[in-house]
Amino acid sequence: MTAAESLQFANTLLTTPLFQGMCRADLQDVIKTLGLAVERKHKGEIIIAAGEACGSVTIVLDGTVSVATRSTDSSYEIIETLVAPQQFQAERLFGQRMLFTSTVKAAAPCRTITIAKRDVLSLFDKYDIFRINLLNQLVVKLQREEARNWSATHYPLPRRIALFILRHCQYPAGAKTLRITMNALAAELNDSRINVSNALNSLRAQGLIELTRGIIRVPALETLYERTAT
Repeated sequence: MTAAESLQFANTLLTTPLFQGMCRADLQDVIKTLGLAVERKHKGEIIIAAGEACGSVTIVLDGTVSVATRSTDSSYEIIETLVAPQQFQAERLFGQRMLFTSTVKAAAPCRTITIAKRDVLSLFDKYDIFRINLLNQLVVKLQREEARNWSATHYPLPRRIALFILRHCQYPAGAKTLRITMNALAAELNDSRINVSNALNSLRAQGLIELTRGIIRVPALETLYERTAT
């Protein structure tokens, strides 16, 4: 790795949640000590597979990735397109089910690094900022889940559809694809199939979603969320 590539690598790491705020001297020490190696991924290559044991944190440094997350009963699936840098499922290193819940594929050529759990724990012990960053991530995720459990459910149906998609995404903006039958979505929203169909067609007429059989495409989730708020 050239000096320019090393600098770019360090700058990218500083934008990721685990390393944000770390001083450059410490970051260079981390890179040298752990011997972080950059891997190149081809378009379509699987970076993380749902259901596999999580023994590391993966960071995508550049490029674009597709993230697919399926419900536990496989009745629906959310597919997101995310632009790097991205970090995936650090929270899955701990707890009762230490398994990846999403499949991450390279949507375009990209570069990744992987940090083994033992190294994550070593960094946790050695660097205050790394420890604070990791704890913040875990706590924020817990607080969001708690807020969802206590959120209101009396919204109009178009808003509930937007919230359903939002709550199943890792990133609250950008293009999303929901693969689900009308009956399954109606069951998830505790409403009738005809009401859900009417609400979806209304959203399509506004240009907020695209509909094909069993597939709901959202060009911009942030726009759908904002437009259904009133």
